[in-house]
Amino acid sequence: MSDLPHIHLCIVQLTGYVHSLGFNFMQHAGVRGAAWCPKRINLGSGQAYQTVWLNLDVAEHMHPDLLLDLSEPLTPPLSMVSATACPVRLEEGTVHHIEAANVFEHVAQLTTLMENCLRLLAVRGELRIEVPLEGSPTAWQGPTLVRTFNASSWISYTDYFCRWDWFEHRFEMGASTYLDSFGQRCPRERVASTRVALCKVETTARERTAALMFQTNLRLPDDEVLPHEISDVGSVEYKSAFENLWHEMLRTDQSLAATWH
Repeated sequence: MSDLPHIHLCIVQLTGYVHSLGFNFMQHAGVRGAAWCPKRINLGSGQAYQTVWLNLDVAEHMHPDLLLDLSEPLTPPLSMVSATACPVRLEEGTVHHIEAANVFEHVAQLTTLMENCLRLLAVRGELRIEVPLEGSPTAWQGPTLVRTFNASSWISYTDYFCRWDWFEHRFEMGASTYLDSFGQRCPRERVASTRVALCKVETTARERTAALMFQTNLRLPDDEVLPHEISDVGSVEYKSAFENLWHEMLRTDQSLAATWH
């Protein structure tokens, strides 16, 4: 009797895998030789295999659509062959949603992973993340965890994007929710993990100008500057804005150091 839940879980996973296999082959049946450009990616799919999504994992025994590690440096477009999805092509700026549930806490090269997600997402595309919250009872539950997260963990990818030499795009913080140990919404005192949504947005001319201060290569915006974006570089207001940005980044260096690796 004790094996029944495990057997049931295996049946559910096998059913989902077979259904996805049939769906994806049918999807390409009439387009011989054409590569599938997925709009939705399930990152670190593991046991949470999702049909109609491109399921990525680094563990072969999880039977993902593709064995691919997005925490390694990648240069799209990438053309690969999947046993379940036929030819697959990952192109820059084409993905609408990336789901990453209980993945980021296991990733050592987090900034590389964030950069690859930013590159693959279309403008206004969303990266939805679920991670353990710092200080919760489950924060370090597991031998492969390398980090935990708090409310400030995403600032370096939204406000201080220029640290990573990002220029034309950045992430914008969206909705966030506290979850208990059962994955249900809960108040702060019962939290085990948090779910956040990061949206890819284009940087403004003002943000790109400020970003040039922290980049090693000379890169000038090629877009037209609108009249209301023109500032007097010698004005007290302009100098004060840059001084405030500089001092704020210095103050946050120590607190954000754990999230810059």
